[in-house]
Amino acid sequence: MDKKYGWASYSNDESHTAQINKVVVGNQRLKDMRLSKLTKSRLEAAWAELRKKVAFRTCDDRYQRLKGALKLAVKRGYLKSNPSELCEISRPDLTEERILKTIEKVAKVSWDTLDLIVKHTAPKDRLKVILTVRAGLRAQELIALKIYKKTQPLEGGIDFETNIIHVRKALKQGRTRGEYYIGSPKSTSGIRNVPIDPDLSEALKTYWDDLPKKMKAEGFLFPSEHGTHLDPTNLRERVLYRACDAAVLTKAERPTWHDLRHAFATTYLNKRGDNWRRAMELMGHGDIRTTLLYTHVVHDPARDAEDADALKEGMPFDLGTPSKDDPSNVVPFKKAS
Repeated sequence: MDKKYGWASYSNDESHTAQINKVVVGNQRLKDMRLSKLTKSRLEAAWAELRKKVAFRTCDDRYQRLKGALKLAVKRGYLKSNPSELCEISRPDLTEERILKTIEKVAKVSWDTLDLIVKHTAPKDRLKVILTVRAGLRAQELIALKIYKKTQPLEGGIDFETNIIHVRKALKQGRTRGEYYIGSPKSTSGIRNVPIDPDLSEALKTYWDDLPKKMKAEGFLFPSEHGTHLDPTNLRERVLYRACDAAVLTKAERPTWHDLRHAFATTYLNKRGDNWRRAMELMGHGDIRTTLLYTHVVHDPARDAEDADALKEGMPFDLGTPSKDDPSNVVPFKKAS
């Protein structure tokens, strides 16, 4: 199994392929059709059938598997060309949906809420939450984080000497539910170096030094009691949600663990003058458009004030309000009939 691909991706492909095979076009299932019968019109009909049953993202995932299979068929000489490349597929614009979702998620990780959550997090787990929001790590990256060794740079980890987190590994889901292993990050953009402040670095080193030897066995910064990596479900349920419950946050108010990354992004962009390219690097985004979603929630008070003053100077209207004696300010009453 390709480490970059992973068992979870393989399992997803199996599931999507099974669903594609069930699609009926012209009274015949796709799995029963010869490759030569998979024409442009039939593939477009298959797309239409898929769209009737599932959301666009799921439908697109399944269709991409079909395209990939046809591409492989062309490569191996079973087809002369890939008919899916000619298909006219309608794709909805999800930009507005993503913007609105980002606005909603960011609202759940305001400073007041974060401070409340940290204060109600168990002392042994507090640094997990603080490091996540200070470094913008995904839960899978946090769980896989080890102590950095110069002799093993590809393993990555936290370097207490330089106060740098070298993100090189992440927790990956296995083929079956609850099965995990350590592999590469979500994408190549996930391989990055994230700085942390010296105070946090020192606090983490003190925490690490005080851990029992048994828990340090595999080198994870935040190990389980047995020294193995944490379970992501426990991280969410036993750490974050317990803190939210203790802070009396409703389900609608509480963030997910992934939402904590939004706090990192917005705080960085607000404090560092909208350095979008650097924010993209630190977040590990593969597309700048993902980072630019935060334009709708990031505010620079000084810049906003300058912009407003510039417009005021360019259009200096008289803001005086009508006086009581101004005839235009009098509303005549009709006589009662």
